[in-house]
Amino acid sequence: MKSTFMSGINIAIIVLVLVLLPWLVGCEEGQPPATKTIEPPSDTTSIPLKTLAAGYSTTANITDPTIYVIGSPEDMKGLNKSLEDLAVIAQIENQDLDTNWIVAVFRGEVPTSAEGIQVVDVLRKGEEIQVIVEFIQPDPDQPGSDVIAYPYQIFAIHKDEVKAEAEIPWSMVDLQGKQLAKYAALSPPAKPTVPSSTSTFESLAQGYSTLQQNKKKALQSS
Repeated sequence: MKSTFMSGINIAIIVLVLVLLPWLVGCEEGQPPATKTIEPPSDTTSIPLKTLAAGYSTTANITDPTIYVIGSPEDMKGLNKSLEDLAVIAQIENQDLDTNWIVAVFRGEVPTSAEGIQVVDVLRKGEEIQVIVEFIQPDPDQPGSDVIAYPYQIFAIHKDEVKAEAEIPWSMVDLQGKQLAKYAALSPPAKPTVPSSTSTFESLAQGYSTLQQNKKKALQSS
């Protein structure tokens, strides 16, 4: 009786080992671990933005993904040449460039106005500013004109968020982290140093004194 009971226990143990063996072997052979949430780097922070305009141009002729960073009236003129909507131009020109960066991202050339571009986030990664964008694809039933178009989005960032003491690298990046375009923004140039009237007078006086000494030496040698 006891022998029969022990045999039953042994059989149960063998069956249990056979059932669990594939799972145990799979763990030892390095089955993929459970998905983990990856935290962004500690030096990455999101920067608030204010959208000024979004749409498309038919005259920009910007064939590739492009990012513009506007910090001066001279830069603004270059951007306005790529736009055709007078209301959009007026909206941008009303921004105070002393306190704001104006950033424009262009998707590039597309065959229909139904395709677009959308800014998902603006991130500071160390000394670099990344504009994260998504390319919008039209639904099959979405209306759109079959015309060559150049989709864009234009937004403002306060200069308190991104202070430009020197050249700042900006880049446009897609959702997969691929860099699509890069741009270097320059802070407004420093005001040129003008010599004071005192230093200018001293320089002239010193030059005149040297001239008189040379003239005196010439007369003595003759």
